[in-house]
Amino acid sequence: MGSSQKTDYLSLNKWISTDIPKREDFNYDNTTIDTAMKNHTNDMDMHVSSTERSEWNEPHFVGFYTGNGSNSARTIDTECSFNPSFAIVFATNSPPGVTDFSSKLHRNRFAFLTKRASNTGMSLSGKNIVLAPSGIAGDTSEATEYNKNGGLYAYILFR
Repeated sequence: MGSSQKTDYLSLNKWISTDIPKREDFNYDNTTIDTAMKNHTNDMDMHVSSTERSEWNEPHFVGFYTGNGSNSARTIDTECSFNPSFAIVFATNSPPGVTDFSSKLHRNRFAFLTKRASNTGMSLSGKNIVLAPSGIAGDTSEATEYNKNGGLYAYILFR
């Protein structure tokens, strides 16, 4: 006689004092546990939420905008599905910076952005990139050039 009771979830033998254990009962229990562990270990969807899966499958977002030449502040609607924590923005067909040696003015065309700090002239606001008014940065000989008329700029946004 095997066990007179079974566990609720895996139907393993649940012994009481009057039961007489049999080898096949133990083999049944071991096979049941082994199968359950194998199925659990091989199930790649278990314990992963749809939000986590989306984050893993979409760790970054790439987009482009065209400069309009305005010296006013401008917000670039990235249409990204998440709020990025880090971004890289750069002009696509030019070097990251250009220096005019006659005026000793350096124009930046490449920027790093985070939620808390960024290169001068650009910032993150939710899912969007905000361009500050163009101009020379303080008492330096540097200027930002993130909105040159007709210039194509790329951005990579990271979770």
